[in-house]
Amino acid sequence: MNMRCTVHSSGAEFLKACEEYLLRNESEHNLILGKRAEADANAADGTDVTRISIHRNDTVVGAAVLHPSERSLLSRMDEPSIHALIGFMDATNIRIDSVVGPIESSECFADSWKEITETTPRLLLHTGVYELTEVVFPDPDGRKLIPAGTVDPDLAFQYLLGFLADCFPDLPDPQRSARQMLERHAGNGTLFFWQGEEDSVPVSMAAKTRESRNGATISLVYTPPQLRKRGHASRMVAALSDRCLKDGKRFCNLFADVKNPTSNAIYQEIGYRKIAESKHFRFS
Repeated sequence: MNMRCTVHSSGAEFLKACEEYLLRNESEHNLILGKRAEADANAADGTDVTRISIHRNDTVVGAAVLHPSERSLLSRMDEPSIHALIGFMDATNIRIDSVVGPIESSECFADSWKEITETTPRLLLHTGVYELTEVVFPDPDGRKLIPAGTVDPDLAFQYLLGFLADCFPDLPDPQRSARQMLERHAGNGTLFFWQGEEDSVPVSMAAKTRESRNGATISLVYTPPQLRKRGHASRMVAALSDRCLKDGKRFCNLFADVKNPTSNAIYQEIGYRKIAESKHFRFS
């Protein structure tokens, strides 16, 4: 069995080599296929991003986008492919801070990386990967999607901080991350709020964060604590998912923390079904 790893010097080259493989499990691979991964993969020469395709003979059997200080991304791949990737990383002195990917791939990588680097993997997040092809709408409440550009920027910033505090409490600089998110999503027109004519402030937030050939990802779902358990997030995610489908996508996908049964139940009630699981490990 001939295993080899190929480094790609550009995002276009990386996607040309790997896209068809990744599209076989498109929702599961939404991170590595999506806009964030493409932005990483298209970074200018001289950055620390390393884009790798793993081959068995002449067939692509895995893909990775590696970064020394940000989360690195893995595709679904089998154990021999993981070992080939790690062997290549060790031989070329590539080191990373964290990795996220399909549960089998990320667990195998974490165990093998621990042996190579003598670092202890710490589980940051275990999520279910959900996919929707048809929306089941909750009862309407008179509210609608409004773009971030019509909302007070300071309020939008506070909602993003709230999301980060809930989902990534160990993030080293949440204010910086929230500012970057607000600038990027407001500029792209991909951040939305759920608000009615009689509301003084929005009651929930969500964003369309990544797009692949057939799908779009829903993320940044946040409702302030005092407004929860009223169905706001359900209605907002349903409306935003419906918008993505009407814009031509065949499906939507999202991640949900497996330790949060409330959010998992909410998403299933509006038509999402769990198709896979993912884990995010940090090496310390």
